[in-house]
Amino acid sequence: MKKASAYRLQIAITLLWLFHVSALIGIWLGYVDWFVSKTPLNLILCVSAIVVCVWEQKKLLKGLIIPLIAGFVIEWVGVHTGWPFGTYQYGSNLGFKVDGIPLLIGFNWAILTFAAAGIASEWATSRTSKALLAATLMTVLDIWMEPVAPLFDFWTFEGGEAPMLNYAGWWVVSFLIQWFYLPFEVHCARSLRWHLYALFLLFFAGATWVMI
Repeated sequence: MKKASAYRLQIAITLLWLFHVSALIGIWLGYVDWFVSKTPLNLILCVSAIVVCVWEQKKLLKGLIIPLIAGFVIEWVGVHTGWPFGTYQYGSNLGFKVDGIPLLIGFNWAILTFAAAGIASEWATSRTSKALLAATLMTVLDIWMEPVAPLFDFWTFEGGEAPMLNYAGWWVVSFLIQWFYLPFEVHCARSLRWHLYALFLLFFAGATWVMI
C-alpha cells in the first residue's frame, strides 16, 4: 500500500471509531435522540472512507453501485409490498426519504456488502462459497440491528418485532447482491473491512445492551 493511501486509511479508521464509540457513549449517557439523529452523517462517513481508501480501484467503485442501487430498490419493494422482509415502515432517523424509503439506505447495503465480501474472501475461495459466507455475516449484523431499530426510529415492523421472514429474506437478498458484487471485488485494505464490520457489530450489540 502506498504511503499516502495508508495515511488516508488510518485517518478514516480513526474517524470511524471516534464516531461510533462517541455515539455509543452518548446513548449510554441518555442522549439517544441527538446521537441517533446523526446516523445519516455516519453512513456518509463510512461510504466516504471506502471511496477515499480505494479511489484508484475503479472496478471496486463500480461494484459498490450494485448494492447501493439494489439495496434501495429491494427496500422500496419491501415497504410497499411486505415482501421479502415482512410489513414494515421507515422512521425519521435515516434521513431524507423518497416514496417512504430513506435515500441513504443504499449506503447501508453498500457498506455491509463491502465489509462482508472482503472478510468472506479471506476464508472462502469460490464465488458461491464467498457469497454464502458473506450473506451469513450480513444476516448476523441484521440480527443485532433489529431489536434497537424501532427504538432508534430507524424502521418498525408490524407487530413491533421483526418476523422470521425478515431474516430469511435478508439472507437471500444479501446472497444475491453478493453474487453480483463479487466479480467486481478487488484487493483492498484488509483492516478497513474488518474495522467496518467490527464497528457495526460493536455499536448495535452495545446499543442492544444499553437500550433493552
